[in-house]
Amino acid sequence: MHELSLVGELIEEVEQRAAGHTVALVVIRHASTISEETLRQAFAMLAADGPLASARLACEQFEIVLTCPACGFVGVLDHDHLAGHVRVCPQCGDISGDSQLPEMELMGVVTD
Repeated sequence: MHELSLVGELIEEVEQRAAGHTVALVVIRHASTISEETLRQAFAMLAADGPLASARLACEQFEIVLTCPACGFVGVLDHDHLAGHVRVCPQCGDISGDSQLPEMELMGVVTD
């Protein structure tokens, strides 16, 4: 499950930034191709026994938009047309390795 690895990396980064303090809030942005509920479940599971156990996760969603150089399609990609940094045009099937926004970004950490 890709989301578990994303959240695992998130937790590692938050713990480093918190520097031993208890974390109250973690603020992230995530691609609309990732289910917020899945992120919340992974966060709760992976943070349960550590300094983030009582932390609240605040999520803001963003869309990944593709402009296809092959056919000119411009539109929002869904989960079926995105695999890591690889984007597949839903109109013509062209594969683009263009780097855009990451699937998830850590926006802030609030400690007690």
